[in-house]
Amino acid sequence: MSAEALIVEYESRIYEIRGLNPFASARMRVTLRLTIGDSVHVDTLDLYSSRARKSYSNGACESIDVSVEIVLADLGKLISVCEAKRDSAIKELREGFNTTAPALSKKDEKMGMGLLANPNLIEQIESDMNQLGYIGEKCNKILAYLVAVSRKLPEPLSSITLSRSSAGKSALLGVIEQLIPPEDVIAFSSLTPQALFYMPPEALKHKVLMIEERHGSESSDYAIRELQTKRVLRKGLPIKDPLSGRMKTFMIEVEGPVAVMETTTSTDINPENSNRCFLLHIDESSEQTGRVMAQQRRAATLEGFRRKSIVPEIVETHHAAQRLLQTMRVVIPFAENIYFPTKRIRNRRDHSRFLSLIQSITCLHQFQRPQKETEINGEVVRYLEATVADYELAYDIARQVFVSSLDDLSPMARSLFELIKANTKSNRPFFRPSYYVRVNEESPRIHARRKNTVPDPASPNAELRCVGQVVNVIGVASKKRRRGVGSLFCILRFLPNTK
Repeated sequence: MSAEALIVEYESRIYEIRGLNPFASARMRVTLRLTIGDSVHVDTLDLYSSRARKSYSNGACESIDVSVEIVLADLGKLISVCEAKRDSAIKELREGFNTTAPALSKKDEKMGMGLLANPNLIEQIESDMNQLGYIGEKCNKILAYLVAVSRKLPEPLSSITLSRSSAGKSALLGVIEQLIPPEDVIAFSSLTPQALFYMPPEALKHKVLMIEERHGSESSDYAIRELQTKRVLRKGLPIKDPLSGRMKTFMIEVEGPVAVMETTTSTDINPENSNRCFLLHIDESSEQTGRVMAQQRRAATLEGFRRKSIVPEIVETHHAAQRLLQTMRVVIPFAENIYFPTKRIRNRRDHSRFLSLIQSITCLHQFQRPQKETEINGEVVRYLEATVADYELAYDIARQVFVSSLDDLSPMARSLFELIKANTKSNRPFFRPSYYVRVNEESPRIHARRKNTVPDPASPNAELRCVGQVVNVIGVASKKRRRGVGSLFCILRFLPNTK
């Protein structure tokens, strides 16, 4: 708005207004150009200041053949024009985050209900995501979809998708964004620390917040954690009262709940954030790479071109289905019979997340589950009851996801560790103390290289250090070769008494 000029004409007088700030309610500082014929007068002033208006009018009178009274009267009118423009700009900004869902036609309602009533709903969702070009990764696809559905719950889920560059984490988030109605998705490439605090009060309520890359948004971690835990953001700001001139504390509040979905290439995630989310590790195997390439080749054929024609219908069907889903409470009647590991302190949050996953599955199947009513404090409340089938699906998903989430190592580091473990059994001579072990990331081979110096045990990259009892990894460092892929170097001490 500040870059655009607001043009107002009064008879032969043309006023050009620039620099109007829609968020500065206590002042109206603008750059004002008055043109009459070939004569021009330009100055910067605060239209709310009587002294500034008089000074501008006197200046215009000296440089242009116009009376002071006429300019003063024009400036009074311009205040109302600028206030209307400012209010309009704020309204447009708020409406940009609070898009109202369009009314569903009978055709859309039939399409959406047909999907939600499908007894093989999960299989159909996976098939549709395959049609959109995302092959394999069944567990990650279904879980990501359920995280988006959980926005309808009082306690939504969150996820962080991890992988190396080019593995497909952004593609997964992109497919989910396609299938969720645009009015329910707020997507950012990056976030500043205070960005979420200044959003409209209900902009995030029951929405999906997507952040493309955590690396550029780590400074907003605190705000995200508050949303995930307390379902609301509150911030106190000192603001000068324009009437009294005194400083007062003004509170801004942004309501949740919100389902948060992020991606990252880093395994070094703040535990305060990671233990609030499902960690989705993308399959980086050569088999998955082959499936992806096969899909890319099919997409380049005539048959692939024909298949793309049904993509709009798939997207419209899912949008209609998501708009039909209602925000409802979900009760798990067998919750007290569920057993969950208690060894780790983080299991407390993992257990809560597992229950929310069951509820998200039930919410997705709400047109296939019995809706019941109960009276609480004199008010009739509708709710859904989860079924054993919902638990079984949640268990199958969680069993795969929690294996990596509860592991001290990332899947890539775990593979490296297992490779080292297998080689220690052969008692190869290079596993003596102070030997450098080079592991090629692209092939399952270990090479030995003598190294006399020992790296700092506190190296931040030493993810494998002191893990298990098979080997004691004294230090880890990465190095890029001039040609080819990079290598991971580990200094190991072989423990011969280990089974």
